[in-house]
Amino acid sequence: MNSLKISTKKSVILLLSYFIIYNFIFPLLAEIISLYNSFNTIIVNAIFDILYLIIIFWCVKDIIIEGFIKFKSNLKSNTIELFKQTLLILAINIFCSLFISIIFGVHTSQNQEIVNELLGSYFLYTSFSSCIFAPIVEETIFRLSIFRTMYKNNFWLPALVSSIVFGGVHVLGSLLLGNYLDLVNIITYSLMGLVICAYYYRKDNFFAPIMLHFMNNLVGVLLFLV
Repeated sequence: MNSLKISTKKSVILLLSYFIIYNFIFPLLAEIISLYNSFNTIIVNAIFDILYLIIIFWCVKDIIIEGFIKFKSNLKSNTIELFKQTLLILAINIFCSLFISIIFGVHTSQNQEIVNELLGSYFLYTSFSSCIFAPIVEETIFRLSIFRTMYKNNFWLPALVSSIVFGGVHVLGSLLLGNYLDLVNIITYSLMGLVICAYYYRKDNFFAPIMLHFMNNLVGVLLFLV
């Protein structure tokens, strides 16, 4: 891979900011602010999300812009491949969902249930979070900060590490709530992460996994509306 990457130091800072500040400090502050003021927690979370998104984008804007220009230079071919990869992830999600449902009796991941509930109550915020925030922030953390930083000449080790961590984050809420059976859904999220890693590796373009993540989440939002 010859595309731009960030330094190991910046990768560590971004990872710490995501796992400590975004996932723990921000939610705690949102609860405290909402407790002592009349603000809705969702509004406070939205403000924090926008601020964090701006910071993340600023840190990697050169890499995203480089990728966008490269993606646009062969738009038709890249768009066709993007749709194929989106269908591949959709097929994997359907297969894993059926497998997990039959073997473990778990029909929908807790993470997806929460997203669906939020879409029903706060559609605009959740759509923004799913289709804009998550693709940029999560790809920066899992594919750029972990996979791309770890990658030397071997694809599999960094791909597996970043994908399993990606999957783990999406079932972390279940673990904290004691819903241990839901942890089987780490399979689905990790396989999705692996497909995105492979796509990033082949395209050697950071804009590609952002778009694939966007397309996958957009499908989820559209399916909710059906």
